[in-house]
Amino acid sequence: MPRLEPRNVPQPDLDSPESVLYYAASVALCASSPGELVRKFLREHDLIGNIRLLSIGKAAYSMAISASEILGERIERALIVTKYGHCGPLPRGWENVEAGHPIPDERSLLAGKRTEEFCSDLKSEDLVLVLLSGGGSSLLEIPEDGLELEDLVRWNRTLLECGADISEINSVRILLSKIKGGGLLEKILPANSVTLVLSDVLGDDLSKVASGPMTPAKPDRDSIYRIFKKYNLIADPKIESLISIRGRSESGADPKAEKNSSENTDQGSERIFSETEAAPISERNTIHCIGNLSLALDAVVKDWKSKNLTVSVLTSSLNCEAKEAGSFLGSIALEYSRNAKKPSLFLCGGETIVTHDGKGKGGRNQELALAFAKRIRGETGIFLLSLATDGTDGPTDAAGAYVDGETWDKIGSSADPEELLRKHESYSALEISDSLLFTGPTGTNVNDIQFLWITPGEG
Repeated sequence: MPRLEPRNVPQPDLDSPESVLYYAASVALCASSPGELVRKFLREHDLIGNIRLLSIGKAAYSMAISASEILGERIERALIVTKYGHCGPLPRGWENVEAGHPIPDERSLLAGKRTEEFCSDLKSEDLVLVLLSGGGSSLLEIPEDGLELEDLVRWNRTLLECGADISEINSVRILLSKIKGGGLLEKILPANSVTLVLSDVLGDDLSKVASGPMTPAKPDRDSIYRIFKKYNLIADPKIESLISIRGRSESGADPKAEKNSSENTDQGSERIFSETEAAPISERNTIHCIGNLSLALDAVVKDWKSKNLTVSVLTSSLNCEAKEAGSFLGSIALEYSRNAKKPSLFLCGGETIVTHDGKGKGGRNQELALAFAKRIRGETGIFLLSLATDGTDGPTDAAGAYVDGETWDKIGSSADPEELLRKHESYSALEISDSLLFTGPTGTNVNDIQFLWITPGEG
């Protein structure tokens, strides 16, 4: 498939499904590009003090460069922490560290060390502009006392493979780290700080973006134990010790007793996802969400309506197994294509999960698209583009996939698509049908978006 380059996509040709979906995706990506969002905020807010810039996450580079366009030489020092291959040319004197994602590595620890050094001599008259985007959880790391890198690698990999959602994963990450859950804020004090967040978390809970380094939060013992029970995980002695030392409990009871109590409670009546308790940020240390999934979806809806075309948002909180999401979206597409009277664009947003053993190659969007292709096999007039807005779908170089009613049988001409889907080998499957979507690093990160184009009367 042709590479998707958002700013070079022409107006949609309604007779070309690929043109339509590429255009819709480009509108979403351009609207959520953090550059203009950062520039807009800085034009509207006067920053006072000696400015240092700390940019963390997969969108760190584009956010930092945009800040420099407004602040220029007022930035006395800058550090960018981002994913390998996501940083470009920097102003003289700026520093950057590229590190591992989604699993931390030695460079993640180096980023933590450099960040500590960056904050070590801050004074009350200084102001740190923190630019935060998704991915920071693995890119920047300072392990809790008693933990080594191998502990972080093991637990990150376990959580990513067991099917836990990002909120649950980040709750455990906060427990394991000195930099998360407000740890970075502690290092910045007594300086002032302004934090601009590009949210990749459903509901925009800022304590979860990059595991909330600027948002004070303390792990809740009960919720940590619920996560472990839900995914049949066993807390090793190091984790048990951290839960005992760091875990918050309203009752103040012994954590082991709480664990036994929680295991005998009906989970259906509990709030499984209330893992952390966030403290308010002071006037000297403010935090602002400048971009999110809703912004991207709204931009597509507005653009489509301006062309007098039909568009609907099915959900902005898609959060389930990728296979299930793909199959369900396929069912919606089949139902609508049999009854609708005009071409329509449907949008979904969120972040699905893939529960696997770590052996398959693919990502959330690829697996969703493959399951969708199975559900609409042989149909005409139904087309789906599923996109990771950061340009990286799982541990692959693809951003997602574009599929239609012919995709499943194209794969079947030289492989067993059912077996590939079962083994989570969506990348290999979609490579056969030339369905993989490539963008390279997009400079943004606001969850995943599915673009469903239906031309009724052709099925």
